[in-house]
Amino acid sequence: SRLWNRPDVTSRMRVVVNAHRLEPHEAAVPTALTGRSVGQPGAGLGAHVQRYQLDARPNATRATPYSYVFATGGLSSDNVESAASTGMHSGACQPLLIKVDNAQGLSDLLARRTVGDRRTAHDALSAVYLEHYDARLRRPGATVRTRAARLNDYGIALESTRNVDAIAAVLGEDVFQARPATICGQSNNSIPLMSIEAARHLLTHPTEPASYVCVSDIGLFEAAGGGGYDTHGGHVFDTARNFDNMLAALLGVFNGPGETDPRKLSFDDTLVIINSEFGRTPVGEFDGRNHWPYGYATAFIGGPIRAAQKGVYGAIGPDGRATTSVDPAECRAAALLAMGIYPFSSEAFATSDVHGATGETDAVARVLDHCLGWRV
Repeated sequence: SRLWNRPDVTSRMRVVVNAHRLEPHEAAVPTALTGRSVGQPGAGLGAHVQRYQLDARPNATRATPYSYVFATGGLSSDNVESAASTGMHSGACQPLLIKVDNAQGLSDLLARRTVGDRRTAHDALSAVYLEHYDARLRRPGATVRTRAARLNDYGIALESTRNVDAIAAVLGEDVFQARPATICGQSNNSIPLMSIEAARHLLTHPTEPASYVCVSDIGLFEAAGGGGYDTHGGHVFDTARNFDNMLAALLGVFNGPGETDPRKLSFDDTLVIINSEFGRTPVGEFDGRNHWPYGYATAFIGGPIRAAQKGVYGAIGPDGRATTSVDPAECRAAALLAMGIYPFSSEAFATSDVHGATGETDAVARVLDHCLGWRV
């Protein structure tokens, strides 16, 4: 009912049927987040966005990242943290990964308490070590050193360490404060609400706004199988409460009709993607539902989705299997196109990732049509 009470949202929503063949979380989650299966050097959307923004502003002095990924200590790092993977991009493109349920740990890291008042000396010594190693990779008389990706990443890490004060200033002191929520008469601290409010804060920052934030919805309450939606031992009760909690938090940070709050987001310039690694089986597994990647939905809301683009692409048959669908790579490519980033490059996707595409132009046209509703 939350969605139906917001026609400004449903009029900007396109639902796309997804399908793949990976049932385990360990394989499905990275595929959903990067468009690449395990074992391939796939990058999350955040790395693509970070690279794009850095390339667009080669002389910028900004010290804070353009991309953030929010995870939690309760979810497998091998799964959800793939949203922060860089693939074939350099280390400079890695989003800032934050464990939302360990905000104090983040504060400790940003304060650099392990070096205390010797921070300047520590940074100077680290810079000397970097210089010496850099010199060892230069041939006599050469002006350019041998390529060394890991040394580049190390230099970027040192620079990021020196910039922690700027990052702390953008985050603020209370951005990850506990936020209680109540659904169906039951209350709990809502990690999704904390994450979505933090995303709003970063995306609307007046001087150094983020361009991309990935939020992991672990639910207001843990489902029978873990997380918010792994409903092996129950289904409707767990899913309904947690999804309603997420929608309440999400819709609360967007301006409604007639609202002009600068602290809130606008669907005119913000694309929301509600995504999962798979759906649940169409028939019961004891009292719950099992993993089902063979037909499930991804929602695109706002941004390039206007009234003419809303609706549904794809179909799911009576057996729960998709009869017309896209796969995670196509959805990721669509997200990049929506942000003005060309998706068919060595660091991102190939035209063969788009079903039926005969070349780059055709691949772009198919992704725009199927996922975003634009025909070119």
